[in-house]
Amino acid sequence: MKLVHLLHCQSGDGGLEWLGAFFLAQKWSGEARLVEVDKHDRIGWYALDDLPAEIIAYTKQGIEMSEVGVPFSTFGWP
Repeated sequence: MKLVHLLHCQSGDGGLEWLGAFFLAQKWSGEARLVEVDKHDRIGWYALDDLPAEIIAYTKQGIEMSEVGVPFSTFGWP
């Protein structure tokens, strides 16, 4: 796994913030497993040209920034 992007996100009226780390899997084995079923609908390995249509906006930004070589961005800050 190679770290390709770090995203500092603020979301919601409560001002919650977190860091999202985006990694490039250069090789892997096994199946992805969803362990936070109360927070997410699904998990999986996807090709960049075949991502789910309903991808979350900050996740989409992190992926797009990693594709063009931008190592850091922010999302949702005023």
